[in-house]
Amino acid sequence: MPLIDLSKIPKQQRIILAVLVGIILIVLLNNRLFKPRISERREWRSKYQKLETELKSEEFKLQEDRAKTETERIASLEEKYRHTQKKLDYLKGRLPKEKQIPALLSQIASQARLEYSLIKMLPEESRLVYKEIPIQIQLKGRYQDLGEYLKDIEESTRLIKIKSLSIKTDPKAPPKLDVTLEIATYIVE
Repeated sequence: MPLIDLSKIPKQQRIILAVLVGIILIVLLNNRLFKPRISERREWRSKYQKLETELKSEEFKLQEDRAKTETERIASLEEKYRHTQKKLDYLKGRLPKEKQIPALLSQIASQARLEYSLIKMLPEESRLVYKEIPIQIQLKGRYQDLGEYLKDIEESTRLIKIKSLSIKTDPKAPPKLDVTLEIATYIVE
């Protein structure tokens, strides 16, 4: 098959032919190369926008979860604070006022039928938020009455600690005991 001799075709027709071939090439390139790429690009852009929307949604949910977690944590801490404050108030109520201590001990001793010979407040010992007040007490009484006295101190609603206890028999009155007792109580500073 012989090739077409372009030199025999008039110039105007050659130009038209060249333009037509160019248009055909452009259309073919557009349909074969560019359109699929443009379509593919649109798909990618759509996927990108969808992922971006999902990411923003997840970030928002994460922020909500963090805010909820922080709110729950704060509520938990507030509840612990209230609980601790109640405990503190309860313990403060169990601490006697400094002026009440001798009267409290005298009341317990008289209920236990013991005789006081001495109630001596010793120097206070300061701690972080409270003071320890040591008290030396000398009593006379029977063994059973002493047991009742110690039991009453132990069961008292006030915080009282027995630091030392010395018991001797009274040679002048054999059923009676001479008792020297050092206790400590606490007051809030």
